[in-house]
Amino acid sequence: MARPEDLPRILAIESSSHVSPWSSEAFLSEMMGTQAHQRMWVVSASRGPGGIAAYVCFHYLVDQVYILNFTVAEPFRRKGLGKALLSLVLFWAERHGCDSVVLDVRSDNSPAIGLYVGAGFKKTGESKSGAGVPFSWRMLKRLTQERSQVSSGGNATT
Repeated sequence: MARPEDLPRILAIESSSHVSPWSSEAFLSEMMGTQAHQRMWVVSASRGPGGIAAYVCFHYLVDQVYILNFTVAEPFRRKGLGKALLSLVLFWAERHGCDSVVLDVRSDNSPAIGLYVGAGFKKTGESKSGAGVPFSWRMLKRLTQERSQVSSGGNATT
């Protein structure tokens, strides 16, 4: 769980990672989790300034998780941390009876798209963005098929 004292490091990672970074108010709203469907997790790092290596914000409603923000700090990218954190979110979604996980990713973010495709997400749509900001892809991973395969004795792929 993210804590307000994590905010300065999260904001530093956010501003160095995104074209349109979230505000401190947006993060505080997710951290405080005033709604039962809100989650914000951080991955602590034993080395590096601030001790935060990655974070994810997601909401869940009825049977779907929507990942709002998924960011890995630059020194920790391409080392398996993003894959591990995404796997944790997928595991959580399955355990809470969700049928799918949805996210949006910038079309020019090849490493993230590779991570999501490797985890079984499929592109389901596009959204055009404004002045100088690349468009985004909507991506979806269905979980119900895997659950039914596992429960029927079939092999699930993750």
